This record gives sequence, C-alpha cells and structure tokens, in this order.
Amino acid sequence: MKFPLIKVFSIKNKKELKRIAVKLLTLVLSFVVIYLLKLLLTKVSFTDSIDLADPDYIPRELVDFDIERRTYAFLGFLVFFAMIAVIIGRWQGFASIIGLILSAFTIYELMVPLILKGWHPIPLTFFCGVIIITTTIFISHGVNKKTVVALSGSFFSLFTILAISMVFRSLLQISGYSSEDTFYLLSMSQLDFDMGSVLISGVILSGIGILDDITLTQASVVHELSKANSHLDTRKLYSKAMNVGKDHAAAAINSIFWIYAASSLPLLLLASYDFAEPHDFLYNGSFMEDALRTVSASIGLMFAIPLTTILAALVYSKRK
Repeated sequence: MKFPLIKVFSIKNKKELKRIAVKLLTLVLSFVVIYLLKLLLTKVSFTDSIDLADPDYIPRELVDFDIERRTYAFLGFLVFFAMIAVIIGRWQGFASIIGLILSAFTIYELMVPLILKGWHPIPLTFFCGVIIITTTIFISHGVNKKTVVALSGSFFSLFTILAISMVFRSLLQISGYSSEDTFYLLSMSQLDFDMGSVLISGVILSGIGILDDITLTQASVVHELSKANSHLDTRKLYSKAMNVGKDHAAAAINSIFWIYAASSLPLLLLASYDFAEPHDFLYNGSFMEDALRTVSASIGLMFAIPLTTILAALVYSKRK
C-alpha cells in the first residue's frame, strides 16, 4: 500500500492557482511592509549611550537584587502554573504536572550525575529520553492503543533527530565549545567532556519536548476520524489525518523557531554590531548550535507526523 509521504506541488484548477497567488502576494507585501518599517523606525532611538570601559559601570539589575524575594516569587510562579494546568486540564493537567516533575527528576538525578561520572552523553540521553516520553505519555493519557501508537512514533522520530543532528553536526563542523557555560563547566569540573556529544544530547532533549504533543495529537485525530466513520480504510484515514497534521506541523515549526529565537535574542542584538555581512553568522558557534537544535528538532517533527499517522491508520482502520 502506497502512502503520499511526499507530494509534489501541483496546481489542479484556477481556484487553487488564485489561492497560491494570494499567498505569494501576501508574502511579498509582508516583506515590503517590514522593510519600510525598518527604514522608518530605525531613525528613532530611545537608548542611552554607556561607557563600558568605565570600571565603575555595573548594570543596575546586577546590584538591585533580593534573593529572598526572588525565591518566593519563583515558588509562586510555579504554583500559579500548576493551578492553571489543573483548572484547565483537570486530571490530565494534574497528570502532566506529575510527568513534568518525573522528567526533571530523571534529568537531574539520573542523567546529569551519570554524565559527570563519565558515561557517554548520547546513549545515556537517548535512554533517559525513552524513560521520559514513556512515563509522561502513560501517566497523562493512560495505557491504550492511542498512547502506544504515539509512543512508537515518538521513538522512531527520536532516532531521526539523533541521526540528523549527528550527521549535520559533523558536516557543519560544530564543536560544542562555543558558549561561556562550556568553559565554566570545563574549568570548574576539571573533567575532559566531549562537548560535541553534550550538544547532541541537548538536541535530543529539545526533540523530546515536542514529540509527545505531535504524536499524541495525530494518534487522537486518527482515532476520532475512525470513530466518526468506521468505514474509512487505511489510506483514507491517513489522508484525512494528514490534512490536520500539515497544519499542526506548520504551527509547531514556527513555535520551535520562536522559542530558540527568543533564547538567542542577546546574540541577535550582538550580531547587529559584530557581524558586517549576513554570512558572518556562519563564524559564530553559538548561532550554529542553535540552528542545529532548531532544524534537527523540526525535521524530527516532520517525520513524526506521517510516521505516527501511518501507524495509527493501520491500527484503527478497517483494512480494505
């Protein structure tokens, strides 16, 4: 049985051609508006100049700091998060909090100590990732066909993320030694870490955070479609569920990008001063590390959707 994993773009009628033209026009107008805003707004500045060479200069935020206040505020922040999760998600919200606590426990009490003891980070992180995905999915959604399908799709996709990140880390010549935290770790621990492997471990962890959401959603979509129409065969179930999956993938990829863009905002601000040409980004190790995480996780996500959808369609369909 053939599945349209990759569809070649085709224009079937004038209505579809018109829709594509509208999208292209919207894209062009967006770039024009953004460029015009840049020309207009960059002429206005609200920042004050500072003399970084002044030995007495210290940012106020580093001085005006109350650790007791921060502690209570942080605890209140976590309690507020848990309350919202339980109020909106009810039992599943509570179960997700338990799964989150278990995930943090697995990372900080199992994975991190073993890496510090000299265990290889990549297989160890993959093993911990399997534990985290399995426990969080089963705790939040129970043990049933849907969660087993989602779990299977997650495992295959995790392998994809691992393979892609290792291949492109080698091709892009990313060492993993670019951040200040890396040098602090090496100087404080006096241990010989393979920071390239630690980088790949981070990529695996970043993939774990999105896979359970994607795979569970696709498995649920197929399940609900099969309940709504029990006569759908495997191919039709796959096709209908992928219509939802494509929208979900587009939104999730944007979410991944913006998460990493937000975490890299200081780097982007620095780039505007330090990089004379756009290709100067290629010389910055931190930027390349973030790019490796973002793109590898996105590719894993794209593989997770059709893989999980196929598995779910095979499980829930009336095969014809």
